[in-house]
Amino acid sequence: MTATDSTAATGTDASGERPAASARRRWGSTVLMTCAIGWLAFTVVHLLLTGRVWWWVLPDLLPPPVYLLIPLLTLIAVGAAHALRRPPHATANRTGVVCAAGALLLGVPESGINFHALTGGDRQSVADPVTVASWNALFWHQDEDPDHFYEYLTSMEADVYLLQEYMVQGEDGPVAVDDTERLRAEFPGYTLVSRGELLTVSRLPVVGQRVLEASPMEPLTPWADYWDVRVLRTDILVKEQTVSFYNVHIADPFDLGQSPLTAGFYTAVHELSAYREAQWKVLREDLADNPNPVVVSGALNTLPNMGELRHLDPLRDASSASTSLYPVSFAVRGAWLWLLDTTYVSDAVRISSFELLGSQGLSTHKAHVMTMGLDG
Repeated sequence: MTATDSTAATGTDASGERPAASARRRWGSTVLMTCAIGWLAFTVVHLLLTGRVWWWVLPDLLPPPVYLLIPLLTLIAVGAAHALRRPPHATANRTGVVCAAGALLLGVPESGINFHALTGGDRQSVADPVTVASWNALFWHQDEDPDHFYEYLTSMEADVYLLQEYMVQGEDGPVAVDDTERLRAEFPGYTLVSRGELLTVSRLPVVGQRVLEASPMEPLTPWADYWDVRVLRTDILVKEQTVSFYNVHIADPFDLGQSPLTAGFYTAVHELSAYREAQWKVLREDLADNPNPVVVSGALNTLPNMGELRHLDPLRDASSASTSLYPVSFAVRGAWLWLLDTTYVSDAVRISSFELLGSQGLSTHKAHVMTMGLDG
């Protein structure tokens, strides 16, 4: 009897499946194999392009856990199909598993998952701890109650504050603000170091400061320092040793005020990319020439999966001391999915705790607060 005769006689094909079921299995196998191959290809392209071409910054903004979740879901789908005795066809099965496993292996470091949290965080004991708080204040307290704003700041009880967006929004863009009188009242005995939108407030002795300017083009709005000054280095004495604190606000990757359906959106992405590249360059060069222990902190506007973080090699991410499995600092419409604000430190800096604090409605960014010390 031929396969055709078998199907006609029994309603099944040579494998024992009914034609409709076989067709569904072929369709499912094709979808599985296509997804697995496609995601592996995307992951490889991401690793090749991230931080190297300006336009890849848009795919870079995917929430990093997708690099872990998509290949895991693919492998789970294969396992479920086998459990239900509806396994993919052999070729699709092998291809799907191999591609998903490869994407998972490549994607784990891109996922933003803090595996140190599984063991309580990568924490080190320190003597005479120093508390450092870093926060993007989102136009200072322009539309907020100043008392609430300063209650939030002072509640951190930090020895060093690294604050971004010390400014207000004017009709033509960001405008400088002078809140010195209130700052001195709230932080008596602290030293204030400010330039552009960056403000460093230190209870510990300040022994030096340096503005790292980056001006790749004409400023996009009238206040030039807002665009040209995004890295403020302050050298502070910690246990009789100078530590360089870099207060950083890397330019946004895109303009939230423009629609991606317009040409202006992509023009802004290109222009902002030029600023980002210049800002990373001046920071990287200063770090390379700096023999001091360093703390780089602020609104880096750079996700854990973005290649621009290569500029901070060989510093380590202080959020590894967090007890959160997936630390996040930034929300869009209430969805806390991204870590745009964090801290990197050199080997001589020991971290005993790292915490992301809710902003109490004062900003779309959480503050990050850590306690640190030095070797020896």
